[in-house]
Amino acid sequence: MSHKKPSSAATGCRLPFSTLLTACAVLVLLPLAAYLGREWLVLSRKSTQLDTELAELASRNVVLQRASEDLQASKFQICNKSKDALSVPWLAAVYHNGARLRLFDPLRCQGWRGEEMAAGETRVLHFSSAEDEACNWNGSVVFYAMRMVRQSEDSPVAYNVAGPWRGFERDCFTLE
Repeated sequence: MSHKKPSSAATGCRLPFSTLLTACAVLVLLPLAAYLGREWLVLSRKSTQLDTELAELASRNVVLQRASEDLQASKFQICNKSKDALSVPWLAAVYHNGARLRLFDPLRCQGWRGEEMAAGETRVLHFSSAEDEACNWNGSVVFYAMRMVRQSEDSPVAYNVAGPWRGFERDCFTLE
C-alpha cells in the first residue's frame, strides 16, 4: 500500500477560493460603505437645513414683495387733463440711483425754476445741473411731494400733494 501525501497547496487552504475572494471584497467594501453612509447622513442633514432656510426665506419674501413693489421707480410724469394751466413751483422726489435711495430737492439746487404746463399737456419731469452733480435727477421717483398751482379763471388754487408713486393711470399723475 502506498500512501500519497497531499500537496502543500491543498493542505494550507481549507476554505474555497470564492470564500476568500468574498472576504477580501467585504474587507474593502465595508469601510467604503461606512464612509459613504456617513457622507449621505451629512448631506441629508444639510439638505434638511437648507429646506428649512428656504421655507423661512420664502415666508419673508411674501412680506418683502410688498415693499419691493413700493420701491419700484417710475418716471415722474404729470398729465394736465384740465382746461387750466398748471405750474409746479416745487417738488421733491425720493429715487433710487442704482446703489441707494437719494433725495432730489430743487431748493438746494441752483437754476430750478419750476415747471409750467399748458392745459392738456403731459410731461415727464427731470432736472439736470452743470454746477452741482447732486442736483441731476433723471425723473425716476419712488416717493414724491409737490406743490401745484392751478391757474383757474377765478383765481389760482394751490395744492400740496405727497405720497408713494404708484397706482396712477398710465403711470401719470393726472390733474383733471
